[in-house]
Amino acid sequence: MKLTKLLLALFVAMALLLVGCNQDDSEENTTPITNDPVNNTASEDANENASANESDEVKVTIVNMRDETDAEEYLFAIDEGDTVMDVMESNFAIDNNNGFIEAIDGIYNAEGETYAWMYSVNGEQPTVGAEEYDLEAGDEVLFEFLNWDE
Repeated sequence: MKLTKLLLALFVAMALLLVGCNQDDSEENTTPITNDPVNNTASEDANENASANESDEVKVTIVNMRDETDAEEYLFAIDEGDTVMDVMESNFAIDNNNGFIEAIDGIYNAEGETYAWMYSVNGEQPTVGAEEYDLEAGDEVLFEFLNWDE
């Protein structure tokens, strides 16, 4: 009888220990996505969380053709109704003019230059400014700083 009680107590203790460990693991999966570019890909934390949050994310790629720098890719969580401008203003230093982005993180068209930020979503160039374009989960946004005179 004592052996049965001892085994039952041991079983309950092990079950509680396993439940406690399992809760800690689930909290690790709710960490926010980091958006630092690393070698032209999304960060490791973003990759780990991508499958869990894929339906709530958009991918944003920034390319500066004037300085010929490497493309920087980011994953950002979005809410229903977020526009391209909402995502950009939340994650970058943006100058905008009537819904059109003129500068991203200090990169802008200098006096006498013919460069501009152009964007596309899922490979297509929208006919509205970033302030009016509603994003959907899984969208891929590309911002390119291009010479429009070429």
